[in-house]
Amino acid sequence: MIKLSIMFKCPHCNAQLTQNEHTWVCLNKHSFDISKQGYTNLFVSNSTRTLGDHPDMIKARHMFLEAGHYAFLRDALIEIFDQLKLNYCVDLGCGEGYYTNALAKSQTQWIGLDLSKAALKIASKSSSVKYFCASIAETPLLDKRMDGALCIFAPYNIDEVYRIVKADGYFVTVNPGPRHLYGLKEALYEEVRLNPSNTIDDPRFHLTETETLNVTIQLNNSEMIQNLLTMTPYRFKTSPVALERLKLNDTLETELSFIIELYQIH
Repeated sequence: MIKLSIMFKCPHCNAQLTQNEHTWVCLNKHSFDISKQGYTNLFVSNSTRTLGDHPDMIKARHMFLEAGHYAFLRDALIEIFDQLKLNYCVDLGCGEGYYTNALAKSQTQWIGLDLSKAALKIASKSSSVKYFCASIAETPLLDKRMDGALCIFAPYNIDEVYRIVKADGYFVTVNPGPRHLYGLKEALYEEVRLNPSNTIDDPRFHLTETETLNVTIQLNNSEMIQNLLTMTPYRFKTSPVALERLKLNDTLETELSFIIELYQIH
């Protein structure tokens, strides 16, 4: 089994990174400290703006997921990766690590990448996962070192996935089904559109399995309804009038629909 510490590259010069006790260092002496929370910042940028998801979205999603509403998706992913029995996998856009930390309870060694330091602080608490602040469009991973990759809702770069995952390795995507959050959208919009398909059309990626998960949930307090709203893009794409109207609701029934697709890379 390849050591995890020889899978990363320096974001400055692309040389291999090696982990010391509290630092990652390359041959050209670029170094990156492991934060006290446990993650490492490998994102190099001159921008001073906040990166990744908005802090309100992170907080809301963390509370909603910890309440167990998406546990059926988590359990389905655990079953898939348990069957695959892979050595090293990366979660692209791992967020607060809800899925990553659950998956890491198996024998697979997981890596989590996300641009949000606020999310990574949550993810890194008491976790065996190696977490990094990094773009998933240009990852700090060396070529063809991963046995598998996972991406849940995040906008991945298909060429980057192909670069980092070994030949005959696996890529698992999770996207919203056509009627995902239909009840929430009905409460917000006069006209509700179904979600489009996100199946990969690329000869390098062979679709081997598709699983659709459909559950209807009832939320019985306004705080959890607001958490669901705030963790979605709808919070920022809805009129103020509709947002205020939703605040008056203390019950909401909505469908949850996920499409899991398993691809083998050629």
